[in-house]
Amino acid sequence: MKDARGFTLIELLVALAIFGLIAVAGGYLLGFSLDAQESTNRSLDRIAAVRRASVLLTADMAQLVPRTSRNERGDRQAAVIGDRTVLGFVRGGWTNDSAAPRSSLQKVSYSLVDGALVRASWPMVDGVAPDSAVRSPLMTGISKLALRYRRQGVWTETWRPRLPADVPDAIELVMTVDGVGDVRQLFLVGIGR
Repeated sequence: MKDARGFTLIELLVALAIFGLIAVAGGYLLGFSLDAQESTNRSLDRIAAVRRASVLLTADMAQLVPRTSRNERGDRQAAVIGDRTVLGFVRGGWTNDSAAPRSSLQKVSYSLVDGALVRASWPMVDGVAPDSAVRSPLMTGISKLALRYRRQGVWTETWRPRLPADVPDAIELVMTVDGVGDVRQLFLVGIGR
């Protein structure tokens, strides 16, 4: 009779224990990897939202025109209306592919509303009511928004033009974005000097 060769019960139990430890470690590693991927995707989404908002702001400010407007009561408004948290102006270059009966000028504003950077735009420059604006939230998760305006080498927190058609040379926007931190952007105005 030959000796039966094989694994003993203790050897099998040790092998199963080692395999179990490897499986548990693999499960934890997979869980950590998925959490890290989710966190990275959230951060990338926040950065992409900042970038999209920056591109739209840059395009609008590059097209800023020194054109005054009138509110719904017919009162004349300055070409740029701005303080620490609100910026409004008239921009050119609004394409009209459908040949709608409107100007190539567009009145726009940016403000912080309930933690979101909101762009408001009106179909006409003059005589429009504030509630007729199309409001588009560009990004959410903003806890602070601060604007400053530069004219002839001097920065101010509120835009007070000498003449109604005066525009700043540059506009600085600083916003505190959840998951990103402070984002500072400097925009040269389309007709900046």
